[in-house]
Amino acid sequence: MGIEPLLYVRDPKLVKQISIKDSEHFIDSGFIMNTKESGDINDMGLATAQGEVWKRARGILSPAMSSSRNINVYRETTKEALKAVVEVRLVVWKLYQMFFLFNG
Repeated sequence: MGIEPLLYVRDPKLVKQISIKDSEHFIDSGFIMNTKESGDINDMGLATAQGEVWKRARGILSPAMSSSRNINVYRETTKEALKAVVEVRLVVWKLYQMFFLFNG
């Protein structure tokens, strides 16, 4: 009971070290949630799992987090984001024309 220390790791190299190379030392994440009581699907993720549940979930999710897969997701996300920016700029230009150029 009381305040417990919490450490956020933001350095990508250190995150990789902890989550891949030293994962056996970090089986329990430190979050303790009773998912049976809350029933919230967000409480059942890798960040809140512990012990054998965490090991199993990590084993299932690890292939989805491979470097090559993440690079492909990054490329696709960037491509779609650029398309969205172009579309927004076109809409803004059309609105500008409607309100300022035509109303002189």
